[in-house]
Amino acid sequence: MKKIYAILTVLTAFLMQTKAQVTLTTSPYTENFNSLGTAGLPSGFTVKKLATAIALGTDTTLNSGVTPPWRAFTKGFKNFASSNTVTDPGTDSTTQAASADRALGVRQTGAFGDSGAAFVFQITNTLAKKNLQLNFKLQSLDSSSPRVTVWTVDYGIGTNPTSFTPITTSPAVLNTGGRQVFTNTSVSADFGNALDNINDKVWIRVVTLKRTTGSGNRASTAIDDWNLSWQEVNASTSNFITDKNYLSLSGNLASKLNITFNKAIASTVNLQVLSLNGVVVYQKQLPKAIQGLNENIEGLNLSNGIYILKVESKDGIYTTRLMK
Repeated sequence: MKKIYAILTVLTAFLMQTKAQVTLTTSPYTENFNSLGTAGLPSGFTVKKLATAIALGTDTTLNSGVTPPWRAFTKGFKNFASSNTVTDPGTDSTTQAASADRALGVRQTGAFGDSGAAFVFQITNTLAKKNLQLNFKLQSLDSSSPRVTVWTVDYGIGTNPTSFTPITTSPAVLNTGGRQVFTNTSVSADFGNALDNINDKVWIRVVTLKRTTGSGNRASTAIDDWNLSWQEVNASTSNFITDKNYLSLSGNLASKLNITFNKAIASTVNLQVLSLNGVVVYQKQLPKAIQGLNENIEGLNLSNGIYILKVESKDGIYTTRLMK
């Protein structure tokens, strides 16, 4: 019996993980959350608590079958009426429940989501895709909530990321609560080159990493109209190399970065280090690279942050992220 239970547990975890991933096909990927009440969380989305800047957070449940009013003080992630169509903050709970336009929301309390509440979107990989751009609505649904919640858009890479990189958004400050006017804010986040051609899982979060400020009850917050767009890379002209062992890296950009080529490259090799907005900060051309060749990059006076190493030859284009 224990063996059967263990197998079922593993299978359940696998199925949950499978549903939680999205393979990007045609740009843009959109989600309006209008099926929360019948289908639950859409593929690609999870909701988490206890999220931090170095931890993805713990899966938690969505109260999808009940449509609570915005001012209900019960904690948790909820299926809220979207303020796209229900625009009066004083709208009664019956009208809210009847609205077909839904949003994925959370009610924070002292015991839940303050801080560490996260709306999480997981992508299988971004192979042959570049210039990812996110747009969504951030809704502050309870104009009576005096506490202020600050939200961040960030991303992590890998099966279980241990670091997340915040992305500049427009508007730059994302707040809900604070007895502000009932709001439905259009938010955009440009990932630049940071998520180009990643042969690994990619996580994008809308997350609150700081405790709320002020006193009294906390906000009801929702996201809606998720729109992730990208550009496709034409494989015939820009073939991306997905072999993680194509080359090896040691050291770092702060002092000296050592690049070891793990295969022979008969053509000219162009090495570049680029900032996330595409500015070339280092460039060198090698006549060719024999297997085992070492090349060093050092003496760069760079600000701390994320950079992209780009290696281009007749084999194709190899890219990887670097941190200083």
